[in-house]
Amino acid sequence: MRDKRSDKKISTWKLLVTLVVFILVAGFIVLAAVNINDLSLESMGRTLKSWFGTKERAETISYEGTEPVGFAELNGGLITLSLEGFTVFDEYGNKAADRSVVMSEPVAVSGKKAAGVFDRGGKTLFIINPGGDIKVYESDEKLLSVSVNANGWFALCTEETNYKGSVTVLNSQRKAVYKFYSGDGYLLNAVVSDDNKSLAAVKLNSGGSELVRYSLNSEEVRMTAKADSQVMVKAKFGVYNGVSVLTDTSFIAYDDDGQVKESFGFSDYRLGAFSLDGDGFSVILCRSDSGENRSKLVTLDDSGKVISELEIVKEVKGLSASGRYIAVLYSDGLSVYDKSLKERRTYETDPGAESVMMCGDGAVIVAGEYSAAIVD
Repeated sequence: MRDKRSDKKISTWKLLVTLVVFILVAGFIVLAAVNINDLSLESMGRTLKSWFGTKERAETISYEGTEPVGFAELNGGLITLSLEGFTVFDEYGNKAADRSVVMSEPVAVSGKKAAGVFDRGGKTLFIINPGGDIKVYESDEKLLSVSVNANGWFALCTEETNYKGSVTVLNSQRKAVYKFYSGDGYLLNAVVSDDNKSLAAVKLNSGGSELVRYSLNSEEVRMTAKADSQVMVKAKFGVYNGVSVLTDTSFIAYDDDGQVKESFGFSDYRLGAFSLDGDGFSVILCRSDSGENRSKLVTLDDSGKVISELEIVKEVKGLSASGRYIAVLYSDGLSVYDKSLKERRTYETDPGAESVMMCGDGAVIVAGEYSAAIVD
């Protein structure tokens, strides 16, 4: 004989499961409806935070009186640079840290887990984590350029006695784990791959530029590639660990043997603003030489293939890419695009807006003389 109490218990569980499934499906439908113009995980995540009372990021960050000369984004917060030092703000607008130090040419670089501030030509690198903790690394030689990867590994290009420069790699614990010296070309910049296994460095020589790639467990050169009569501006490791390079006239993707896989030239234009920091893509502003405010945006994937192009007939004041999106600051407002250059969002901006930073979660920081606005 069947136990009626057991039947009742099973029916109750079925009802609860059905109710939970209904609530989840209904919630997802409402969430999708609210974000109908942007169904990305970043956009839905921001909506969920607002629904469940998660502390929201600041709408404005004020730094009046600091006279900033540069900015960088770190974990949704902001770093402001001045000739007297730098200040770190978290995503809620609170001052997380600051440091008074005289600098003649302050520079900030930023990754997902750390940022660096240094004075070009100086020997001190300030390493900042997202919580505002500041560590100091003292170089033996003058710093020329610095980069940081997604895991907080730094590549430091420095002057070097009897050489044309050197590159020192610091791991996430700020320990020097690799160094190479350049005797046949002046080092411009270098970058560590996001798997922390490879280093790519750009050198300038009499005939043009050269890219060299090393494995961090070997002193042997793994790959070299030349770009005759061109100046390599910056290198990037792609999603498949290939290397791409932006020059003053082209974007070139190389294979493991240093052979050109794809090349996009823009010699009829001048290189304007650019960002190689999109997830799997880069964006370049090609400026017209006609003297008019005519230019075009070009996005390319990490294999060097053009994704999309967009003609522009107004002044571009800045651009930034991070995650899935690109923020472009115009003289009359702000637009956010995806990598296909489809306009996703637009905003009005203050006349004093001078710099833009795309955050990985889809928010955008627009900085002016006295304050920064954060929009999402």
